[in-house]
Amino acid sequence: MTFADDSVTRFDVTAYVPTHQVQNNSNQAIDLRLAPGQTEDIMYHVKNNTAQELVFSVATGTAITLSNGKIHFVGTNSDVSTTLPAKVGDMMKIDKLITVPANSTVDVPATLTTPTSSFDGTLVGGVSFTDVFSKDATQIPVYLTETDKEVTPFVTLSGTKFYLPKTKKILQLQIANTETKMAKDLLISSTLTNSDGKVVFTKHDQKVSLVPKAQTAINLKNNLADLKAGHYKLKVTINNGSEKQTSTQTVKISQSLAHKLSTTTQTKNNLRPIDWFWLIFWPVVVFLIVFFGGRLLLQKRRR
Repeated sequence: MTFADDSVTRFDVTAYVPTHQVQNNSNQAIDLRLAPGQTEDIMYHVKNNTAQELVFSVATGTAITLSNGKIHFVGTNSDVSTTLPAKVGDMMKIDKLITVPANSTVDVPATLTTPTSSFDGTLVGGVSFTDVFSKDATQIPVYLTETDKEVTPFVTLSGTKFYLPKTKKILQLQIANTETKMAKDLLISSTLTNSDGKVVFTKHDQKVSLVPKAQTAINLKNNLADLKAGHYKLKVTINNGSEKQTSTQTVKISQSLAHKLSTTTQTKNNLRPIDWFWLIFWPVVVFLIVFFGGRLLLQKRRR
């Protein structure tokens, strides 16, 4: 079974289906059904397609949802929800650094041991293999279930926030999945209107997946310079394929925030021509002063 990213050509990662793999797995991932305290052996095969030795950094982790709505299966513990019953990354043991000779395949064993306390739902994590030279990487997701109890994801919109790094102004949705079950391929549609009822912007069918117990800020819109101070209404509809959930949030923009949203931090990419002129002019002036000053000083010493 091959799980490697097709865009990676320097190497391939494959895995044998483990003993307790769930049948008819359509996610192309390690999908285990285990009992509390049970250990499963997993074998990965890393194939080097180049004529030189490759070294790989290997990491395990628990899945997180990124701000673009996509899943990163090997998140660090600092980004993982503290309300999860257990973390997949902590259950797995595997060598952290492996070397694969040129045009060869190396078997990399791993083990996964479930916690002794039982949980309902499905935990999600994964293993990543990163070529330390090219930085190319591939992730193999790991899903873990223990009981027969059906768990349904429950997604709620808890609010909005403005994320203001130096070069961007972003309006984000704060979304939570309160259950231990991944919410896959949600479609989120959002409409922002001003106090006069005029539509400021609309975004349809934004595709988002939420990991179990996720509390995530999803990017909704950047380039917010056209938003003025005032009160706005944000209508958000979350469609999980079988039902739709609609809620409305009030978005308040103060004069101070409106000023920040309209202010663009200058970078190399957005400097005006006059800015480039002064950036070039002053270094040239300093160079000429130092150059001719040095020549005059040298002439005086020779005299």
